[in-house]
Amino acid sequence: MRHFLFLDHGNTATKGLITDPDFNPVHTFTSAPQEVLSRVSSLISIDTLEGGLYSSVGDVDAETEQSWQQMLRLTRFTTDLPLSVRIDYETPHTLGTDRLASAIGAGVLYPGEDVLILDFGTCLKCDMLTQDGCYRGGSISPGLNMRYKSMHTFTAKLPLLTRSEKFPESPEGKSTAESMHIGAMLGLLAEALGMADLYRNRYPGIRVLVTGGDAEVFEGRFKNAIFVRQNLALLGLAETKKYHANNPDTL
Repeated sequence: MRHFLFLDHGNTATKGLITDPDFNPVHTFTSAPQEVLSRVSSLISIDTLEGGLYSSVGDVDAETEQSWQQMLRLTRFTTDLPLSVRIDYETPHTLGTDRLASAIGAGVLYPGEDVLILDFGTCLKCDMLTQDGCYRGGSISPGLNMRYKSMHTFTAKLPLLTRSEKFPESPEGKSTAESMHIGAMLGLLAEALGMADLYRNRYPGIRVLVTGGDAEVFEGRFKNAIFVRQNLALLGLAETKKYHANNPDTL
């Protein structure tokens, strides 16, 4: 059987999706960027690869990226490629390809609907795809771990904490550590909820999708939101390759 491969390299790891010729998922995996080739080889024969796409917002050394292009037959996903969505963004060359790929993936899940993606990763990214298939942009702010690190780095006495296993229920911290957990966790939740409300006022009936590595921390704390387990960016990359296959004249 022939296969397609899609890679989403972020700030911490590389996520992968292998599909069949009809773009149905066959394998998913996570690995270090330098180990992608061996990981793919353990799942399928490299000779069966028909190519695919990769998105990278983190640092990948030139040798590794070259191996993705030559050994795995992958093309870098950029805003210059023919896309199934329109981009309403003043500086598309600066747009994080993970944000765009996630928006395309959201459109696959909910075609013809207004969709807001709240991505709880290294940064909190809010991105809007309108029902007419237009990526409208969004916002970026510090994510959960970044908030903890910044409080320690830019102050003289605040300790370096990691997120609490217990979600704060009260806004009134009774210790410095508790106050920091409230500021980081409840503060990020309040920001995300506030952004969702701003978008609901602009787009009545909007779908709100919550995803990202830290999304599980906030599960159950959003009303009328859908928590998406699969990687939206990988879904968007697969949709883009499918669009190319169905519209060869665009290439």
